[in-house]
Amino acid sequence: AQQLSGDYVISSANPLANFRTLALAVDQINTRGVSGPVRFLLDEDQNLTSLLSINIIANTSTTNTFTIKPNTGKNITITTTMASPSTGIPAVIRFNGTNNVIIDGSNSTLNTKI
Repeated sequence: AQQLSGDYVISSANPLANFRTLALAVDQINTRGVSGPVRFLLDEDQNLTSLLSINIIANTSTTNTFTIKPNTGKNITITTTMASPSTGIPAVIRFNGTNNVIIDGSNSTLNTKI
């Protein structure tokens, strides 16, 4: 399958969205890798039923970054009740050897790193 590059909208309600859930989108980026900067733009709250493990197999770099952020004008919450196996406390995302990941809480068109 082709590597990901560009913006991808995440929404179960929007029929034009690229992925229905953040978990499905992360599965694809982990499998396919990236060929340019990738932004997952969240259109709605995400309730994760398992720990989201990011382990992109190919090509992240300082140029080919991977960003998760709310879509423009959206206020998004990511929640989970899944406890981390190592700490026992709720955990949302685990980074498994992947670099150049940006979690951006802004809902503007600017690329603000947090």
